[in-house]
Amino acid sequence: TEKNASLRGDVNGDGSVNITDAIKLINYLANGNAEGINLDAADCNEDSTVNITDAILLINFLQNGSW
Repeated sequence: TEKNASLRGDVNGDGSVNITDAIKLINYLANGNAEGINLDAADCNEDSTVNITDAILLINFLQNGSW
């Protein structure tokens, strides 16, 4: 099993990418609490850093349906 096997954008790890993931990511960025966060999946732009750019990309994905 691959360690980083996760669905891109599935921040809460429930198997789907939706607004709950965006909220979870924004809350993580605001308070730094990574509990319940899949940081690999939260790195939406895959640059090895989780930041506001990932949140913007995730919201754009939810609106447009493509990365």
